[in-house]
Amino acid sequence: KLTSHWSDFIETLKPFNHSVAGVIRGARPRSVEGGVVVIEAFYPFHQERLSDPRVRDILATVLKKLFGVKVKVEIVLGKK
Repeated sequence: KLTSHWSDFIETLKPFNHSVAGVIRGARPRSVEGGVVVIEAFYPFHQERLSDPRVRDILATVLKKLFGVKVKVEIVLGKK
């Protein structure tokens, strides 16, 4: 479900933090399981930026706003 709404997620994120919305545009959802959303970043800097606890809180807030479910967010480094 998140994959098909990824662009909606990015648009909803913009008012919360425009620079994070720009960074996450280059990432993608990897999995949603047991209340944990795993987002895959492809550059170490992006992973580091998105892994900041404040940023993960913002991402979780936007996901709750979109889907009505409280989740935790994890950021992993993927391969392009």
